[in-house]
Amino acid sequence: CKRDRISARRVELQRELSAIREQLTSAERSGESESISRRAAMLLLRAREEQLENELETLQYEQQSQSIREELLKAQQAVLSRQIENTEAVTDRLVREVNRRLAGTAERVRAVADNLPPDFLRRSPTTQALAVEVEALAGELEKAVADTRQAGVAEDEVRSGLERLVAEFASIREQLQLGGGGRAMVQVLFSLDRRCIAAREDLRKIPLPALEQTRLAALRVRERLQVQPDAEMPIPAPLQELLDARREILEELDRQYAALVRALALLEQNKQQYLDQARTIRAYIAEQLFGFGLRACPPITLDTVLGIPQALIWVFQVEHWRELAGGLRWIAVNMPLRTFGVLLLAALLLFSRSQMNSALENTGARLRRISTDRYGHTGEALLWTLLLAIPIPLVVFYTGWALVRMPAPSDWMWGLTSGLERGAWILFAAAFFSSVMRRGGLGAAHFGWRQETLDRLRTTIFRFVVVYVPLLLLTLSCSYGEASEHFDNLGRVSFIMAHLWMTFLVFRLLYTRRGIPVAEGDGGPPRFLARSRRAWSVLLVAAPAVLIVLMALGYLITAIMLSLGLLTTLSLIGGGGILYGLALRGLIMRQRKLALAEAIERRQARRDAAVSDDTSTKSTEMVYVAQEEDTKLDLDVVAVQT
Repeated sequence: CKRDRISARRVELQRELSAIREQLTSAERSGESESISRRAAMLLLRAREEQLENELETLQYEQQSQSIREELLKAQQAVLSRQIENTEAVTDRLVREVNRRLAGTAERVRAVADNLPPDFLRRSPTTQALAVEVEALAGELEKAVADTRQAGVAEDEVRSGLERLVAEFASIREQLQLGGGGRAMVQVLFSLDRRCIAAREDLRKIPLPALEQTRLAALRVRERLQVQPDAEMPIPAPLQELLDARREILEELDRQYAALVRALALLEQNKQQYLDQARTIRAYIAEQLFGFGLRACPPITLDTVLGIPQALIWVFQVEHWRELAGGLRWIAVNMPLRTFGVLLLAALLLFSRSQMNSALENTGARLRRISTDRYGHTGEALLWTLLLAIPIPLVVFYTGWALVRMPAPSDWMWGLTSGLERGAWILFAAAFFSSVMRRGGLGAAHFGWRQETLDRLRTTIFRFVVVYVPLLLLTLSCSYGEASEHFDNLGRVSFIMAHLWMTFLVFRLLYTRRGIPVAEGDGGPPRFLARSRRAWSVLLVAAPAVLIVLMALGYLITAIMLSLGLLTTLSLIGGGGILYGLALRGLIMRQRKLALAEAIERRQARRDAAVSDDTSTKSTEMVYVAQEEDTKLDLDVVAVQT
């Protein structure tokens, strides 16, 4: 702003003015002011000094005027705020008066229906049905009035929440622009991110009817207003009074629904603006946390290691386990249908695991015979592979997703739920690829990959997951709010241990005799991968080592995001390999069909040529030999494709 620019300029002028005065003082003390050149230089310095003093005085007056203008603006803001408050108070009184009048209308109409003579109602079923309709319309009007009032309150809450969010975001962005960082700033960003995440859930809890339902209800009211119910002629006085009451309440209900539709439409606009702003803020937070501009903690020292015992005591304290048990109980009580459905699905998949394994192996067995080989068997094997990988990750992800929705979770619980959600995806990827690599599974039976290589990869994935996921949970459980006090010791050391283990497993897989073989050929890696093995092997080993260095230097959040990104990249590479295998399998099946069709066509052509020759010169034995040769040729051609 202009005031900040004036302050910065004043500092520069004072610094330059001090330097000029020091030069003048040193020149006067040295006695070198007698020469013409020195005298001219001193005149220039004095002129510059006077110019700076004048500019400094001008800036001082400008700064004072800025302060006065700010005070005037504040006074005007206070006056406008008071006027707004007065206007809102008047509006509230008018709204209460309108609501009171509408409630009186509903009561008066209901009283008209209730005061009809019982004998008259018994003699006229039409009047009886009309009285029931009028009472229902009175109740509908009261509900519409209540919904309109609630929509106004919700709209005010959403607007004020949006204003608070924007103000807090502007304040945090200004602090980041001034520089600095550390654990406190990271936690401020985390807190703002949590507010943005909770925004959608808070907006969903607003108890109001949907906008489309309200529009349909308003349309039905207009249609009923245009249709006059049938009545006997001449119309008795009680029935006429009831018809007038019906028209009155329908007209009032039509106006009320119009107001409710406008209020709900405005509320939807504010809600969408709130969500858009929350997404923008989350994107900004992710941009600030990822990179090297914000250090979450100082570099690792001896104090980092010494603080681990106390951090372990804090993480595994009894209160945390009680909170976890209470959260699980809250899930069962408040989400019974979802919880039962998830647990039932996971239990069914786990109990039918042996049957799914048998079905998966049967798909591979059917590929061994040409007569039963179909591409649909590969699709079926992919389905069984997915089902085998779902149960445990599903339960873990649902637990994390549900725990974060419990009322007022602690900072430790918030970090634990974040770890559960991310760990569930890692578990799913690991379980899926392990199912692909099992004996008789998709990789070996359908894609022709070498089983020895698959067994080693599968063992490595299992050893990685059983260590990495618990350590990731431990790291993220120390990353929010009060728990971040132990983020730079226990969280950092857990992360470093996880990636040391990853480095060891990758090195053992790529550079030892028990690792992946280098040979090319059937079931081996493609030629371009084999040739570039040294390069990508070095990259795979160096990647977790670089993350360890970043964590040791204090860039904890960046290192965690890069680690999850590395696992995502490896999962995408594995998924690309599976898609490549599926495409290659389809092409092989197509080529096999073409080869078989060509062989059948050639055999039919030879048979037709043999029939056209003189049958008297050919013996039955010679024809039989020709069929043997044809059959042998067909098997050779088709066998090459398998």
